[in-house]
Amino acid sequence: MKKELIELKKTYYSLNAVYTEAAKIFGVNPFEFKVMHLIFLGHGELTQKQLVIFTNEVKQVVHNVILKFKKQGLIKLNVDPEDKRVKRIELTELGLKLWDEKYDNIIKLEEEDIKRFQKEEVDASISFLKRYTQYLVENIGRIKKWRKRNFYYWCQLFFWQRVVQKMKVH
Repeated sequence: MKKELIELKKTYYSLNAVYTEAAKIFGVNPFEFKVMHLIFLGHGELTQKQLVIFTNEVKQVVHNVILKFKKQGLIKLNVDPEDKRVKRIELTELGLKLWDEKYDNIIKLEEEDIKRFQKEEVDASISFLKRYTQYLVENIGRIKKWRKRNFYYWCQLFFWQRVVQKMKVH
């Protein structure tokens, strides 16, 4: 099993390197691409706190990118009606235009590449990665109690369920 784990990690880091290089080729800062990509996928539901978790970066770095995007008119911050302290991040029309011009090129390549696989392969890969992440979080939680209970559920499932609900409304 150790061999498979090493291959999984090498593949993960290779994939990250591919995205970093692709962002550079398209003239986009790799970290800013990651943040913009998450904001785009979030459909206005993503918070700064979630961005910090998803990017695995310190708050100040994420905050600086958010301020930069806001100053450029690419995003807007919407106050959550349920909790006034929380602001949800959404792309503006200008942000969506920039997405279409620059960032979407990488997504189009992804879509092209994913078509090379059978649907069953894609579904199995997604299922594996979700379960692997959940198991890893659970095991790490046994070693050291995380500040957030049900971290995986809070970060992944709840957030993406809200996004799917919002997409169904539109």
